[in-house]
Amino acid sequence: MFTYLPEPYEDELLFSVVARHLAYRGSRNTINIISSLFGRKWEHNVGLPRGLSIVAEQTWPLWQMTGRDIAIGLTMYPFYVAFLPPDEKDRVMEAILYRSRSEPVMYLTTLMPKTLRICLKCRAEDLQSKQETYWRRSHQIKGIVLCPMHGEELVNSGVQRDHKLGHFTDATDAINAVGEPTLQLNFQERKQAWALARRCQMILNGRLEKQWGGATPSLYKKIAIEKGFFQDRSSDLEKFVKAFQKMYSIQLMATTELPQTSPTALWLKRILNPHQPYVFQPIAHAVLQEFLLNVPQQAVSTELYGNGPWKCPNPFSKHNDPLPIKKIKMVRDGRTGRPIAQGRCCCGFYFSFFGTEKADASMPIVHRIQQHGPTWKREINRLRNAGFTVTRVCKQLNINVRVFYSIQRGTKFQEHLQSLRKQWQDILVHTESKNITEARRQNPHLYRQLKRRDPCFVYLSTKRKPFSHKKRNMAGYWKNRDTVLSSQLRTKVREIMELKPPVRAAATTILSKCDFLMIFNIHRRNLPICEKTLKDVAETADAFQKRRLKYVLERSNNEDKSLTKSQLFQKAGIRRKEDKQRLESYINSLQSTQRKQK
Repeated sequence: MFTYLPEPYEDELLFSVVARHLAYRGSRNTINIISSLFGRKWEHNVGLPRGLSIVAEQTWPLWQMTGRDIAIGLTMYPFYVAFLPPDEKDRVMEAILYRSRSEPVMYLTTLMPKTLRICLKCRAEDLQSKQETYWRRSHQIKGIVLCPMHGEELVNSGVQRDHKLGHFTDATDAINAVGEPTLQLNFQERKQAWALARRCQMILNGRLEKQWGGATPSLYKKIAIEKGFFQDRSSDLEKFVKAFQKMYSIQLMATTELPQTSPTALWLKRILNPHQPYVFQPIAHAVLQEFLLNVPQQAVSTELYGNGPWKCPNPFSKHNDPLPIKKIKMVRDGRTGRPIAQGRCCCGFYFSFFGTEKADASMPIVHRIQQHGPTWKREINRLRNAGFTVTRVCKQLNINVRVFYSIQRGTKFQEHLQSLRKQWQDILVHTESKNITEARRQNPHLYRQLKRRDPCFVYLSTKRKPFSHKKRNMAGYWKNRDTVLSSQLRTKVREIMELKPPVRAAATTILSKCDFLMIFNIHRRNLPICEKTLKDVAETADAFQKRRLKYVLERSNNEDKSLTKSQLFQKAGIRRKEDKQRLESYINSLQSTQRKQK
């Protein structure tokens, strides 16, 4: 038997949808309904209910959502598993879909407040616009104390998060149980708490910034280095913790349940250490991300690198300026993870260094050479012309054979490139109007070599046909497109109306079945026929209720079952008194018609 739950509101918990459904029915005995909806009696957490695959089967005619869609859109699953490894995410998803036992699920359910919370301003707006309110997912995040939308304090409702006997309390019915705000934060603390609540909402909705894609200790360490922390000293972590404590007060951290004072600040040290057990509490990641985004840029210490400017450590260059290197670039060393300075001289010498000489603070100690420059090439050529062997040259310059050939390759590469260019120019002379296609056909090997080594020269040395943009009659195009798509809409409506059990042919359902949903949303103004067709064929709620009643009545007659009016309304999912009164005459007409047919 299908369960016709009401349409979920934005950011609503599945628990809230079921609670509203039971409130509409007005039934005190909810055990049978919950058992049919979840496969057995409710005995799980409000944020992570299990048996969602059964819920998807029971609600498919109206919602058209799979168990995975329900988990992502109507539970706290996206927030709980945001920073879990992929295999653990799959285990949690499997547990809540098929009711399997899982230790991660048992632990994650403790990360939600013990009582459901509500925002008084959200409740007032809901009662004014919808005449009812509901439990929002973003209000049930452990560690935030303000509403992400309004910045108002969240208050406890007294409704417990764990229900073993199926006690579903509707948010509208729990109005009288709501307490009063008791939070005492100053303006700066409230501003930080609001920003933290908005970040947690972004994590819940899967809209976190791309820079936090990995959210690993190495990523946090890299961003901290860019901010000026971790300058290769043992006290760097302590300075990072002190900066964190300076920005976030003890009172604010107490609301997140992540204590700040030592030694309980170990969570902050552990989340930056890849060798420690991984921290996957979402609130910890949210707090650290907010800190890294808002902490001011720290002044990079120049004790290791000197105050500048610096001398050029290239032994084969002569400069008019004794201190030619005016600036250095701070980067993160890929091998050690330490910050390292990079310097580039006008002579072409490009190197990195960790410190300077003790006797001369302006002379860098070269750690690694990225580019040697032309002065090294000239010195190698001078030694080779003097009769030095390759081995002797390497020993004289204190380089290995591989570096020797890499320096020499620069000159040979330029000579080889010039020969390739000359061959290409000779081919273009004998082609008609220097056409690139004809030249490529004559010597495809030369074209591939030159395109790989110097692609700009290939395209700049040849003439290409100007791009011709054919003007299209857009008015006629959209007119024909509008006619074709409107006929497809009518076809989809007929297919939906033939589904058993019946599915409402609402506008959203019709468009979701079509393959041109994006085209319709973007070019809606150019499709007036489709717009009119959609309004004409979309099924109203009243028509859908009548169609469900007719389906239930025909099915009962085929099975030789006699149903009362209340049973017909129940199986058709009609619960409101005004709907029952309005459809009572319709049921009488259907029953009289069937009696005449018999």
